[in-house]
Amino acid sequence: MVGAAPARICVVDDESAQRQLVARWLLLAGHAVSEYPGGAAFLRDLAAGGVRPDCVVLDMRMPGMDGAEVLQRLRRGGHALPAVVLTAADEVGAAVRCMRAGASDYLVKPAERGHLVASVERALAGSGEAGDPATPGAAHDGDVVGTSAAIVEALRHVDRVARSDIPVLVQGETGTGKELFARRIHALGRRARAPFVAVNCAAIPEGLQESELFGHEKGAFTGAAERRRGRFQQAEGGTLFLDEVAEMAPQTQARMLRALQEGTVDPVGSDRPVAVDVRVVSATHVDLRARIAEGRFRTDLYYRLAGYPLRVPPLRERLEDLPDLVEALVRRYTGEAIRPHRGIAPEAMRDLMGWSWPGNVRELENAVRRALISSEDGWIRPDDLPEEVREGLSPPPRPAVAGRGMERGAGTDATLHRLQDEAVRDALEATSGHVGRAAERLGIGRATLYRWLAARRSPRDG
Repeated sequence: MVGAAPARICVVDDESAQRQLVARWLLLAGHAVSEYPGGAAFLRDLAAGGVRPDCVVLDMRMPGMDGAEVLQRLRRGGHALPAVVLTAADEVGAAVRCMRAGASDYLVKPAERGHLVASVERALAGSGEAGDPATPGAAHDGDVVGTSAAIVEALRHVDRVARSDIPVLVQGETGTGKELFARRIHALGRRARAPFVAVNCAAIPEGLQESELFGHEKGAFTGAAERRRGRFQQAEGGTLFLDEVAEMAPQTQARMLRALQEGTVDPVGSDRPVAVDVRVVSATHVDLRARIAEGRFRTDLYYRLAGYPLRVPPLRERLEDLPDLVEALVRRYTGEAIRPHRGIAPEAMRDLMGWSWPGNVRELENAVRRALISSEDGWIRPDDLPEEVREGLSPPPRPAVAGRGMERGAGTDATLHRLQDEAVRDALEATSGHVGRAAERLGIGRATLYRWLAARRSPRDG
């Protein structure tokens, strides 16, 4: 519930009996409900201002426009609505598609009343409270984009570990998308139908961490006006994602270790442990071993959490994925553009490929959103990019470019570089500057050509 007022929920399902049943459950839970027989009708009413929902419950499989497409259109239109998806397809593929589309949760029909209402409540809470599950349309929703060797290797580990219940520690720099990997582990595992609950340990004051994670009884402390279930209990049967786990307070670490060892939690103010069945996936951008050496993190807890360490590569290690990432971000945020998006100038992509991206995918996301808004004619050009990206750092190593009229290993390095330059220039001229067709003409990947262009610019060129 959002404050004292009832939350406004839209239920979109082509099956009238199922739609009416879900609506009744939500009405009994105290929410205001609107029903729609299909995605098109819902989107039309939303665009006309006829409804302003706080959350949407969507059937996955509907004629004409399925739930995933409805979510995609919501994102393109700038509507960051929490969404719970219902489907009769009890399969991993449907779960992954829901997560890619940005669903807050995924339930298989026939869903139980308690599970559905709890899922909607979590989605509503996640729309504004620090440390709650991320909402659709936020920086981390969607799925992992890329085909580079670094990403393929990371996803191979994800696919391998997802089928087990071993705790996973996701490690990577800030902005690399660690939560996306955690959500993928959940979606591909046997717990996909159960809740995925995310909590940011750094966003919770130290004194409230135990109550947030383990719950509390009424009157346990000043302000505890009612009994509250903690995140462990909310994630029952599913996955608990502990982001920024290095920021967990020492006392909380001790209680967390016991919870993982014994499968029980002790709500604050209670003398009765509560059994929980939860898989824990945690994440950090810091070196936990260094924290252990400093006496700031428990060694025994580290080994409980790091049953399967997983490293997410930074963007600078997978620059060949950048064009695909840019395209995905443009699709996500094109609704924010003042003018219709027409494309990305080769010079702008060259500058994007030449930057080191210390803020990783999150920094790239901000750059693309800014460029879409700044563009005067629908084309993203270098002037639309942040200054630091236009200025550039030291260029990346020059990729080897093979093409017509070029023989690998022939002549000196200077001769080889000159031949590369000439071949690329000829290809770009022959295709009127179209990078994709020029790359095909050269027999190389588009990303390789962009990297070559980035390597050829001067640091002040832009």
